[in-house]
Order: sequence, then C-alpha cells, then structure tokens
Amino acid sequence: MRSLLPAVAEQLFRDIRKIYEETTQIPDDLLVALKFVFGSCALQALDLVDQRSVTCLSSPSGRKVFQHLQIMSFSTSRNCLVQE
Repeated sequence: MRSLLPAVAEQLFRDIRKIYEETTQIPDDLLVALKFVFGSCALQALDLVDQRSVTCLSSPSGRKVFQHLQIMSFSTSRNCLVQE
C-alpha cells in the first residue's frame, strides 16, 4: 500500500508557499500542520532558516543542494541535503 504522506507534504508546501507569497507570513495552523507531518524536526529546521544558516545552491540543470552552516566556538561543520 502506498503512503499518502508525500502527497500530503507536497500539498502542505504548496499551501505554505501560496500564503507566504501573499502575506510574507506563515500562519500558526500551517506551522502546526508541519509539526504534525514532520515532527519536531520541522520547527527546528525553520529555526535554522530564521537564523539564516541555510543556503540553497542551484545548478544549471535545476538540481538543488541545501547547505546548513553551523559555527561553534571551536569548529565549523556543514550539513547538506540534496534535492533531485
């Protein structure tokens, strides 16, 4: 049996994009929906975006890589997520 989760997540992202483009805000009900679908890591990811520690790099072919830069007092680490 196929999971409906990818379709639900895609629709949620479309709804968020539409409302954000109209209001430059994400309403609380959509933030709650993100947490419901993705768990607490969704809100942690949004915190990283708010801190401007995530960069999106795009190739000419359209492939995207999201890079998170974490700076600590003694080291720097990078985490990447590739979107195909």
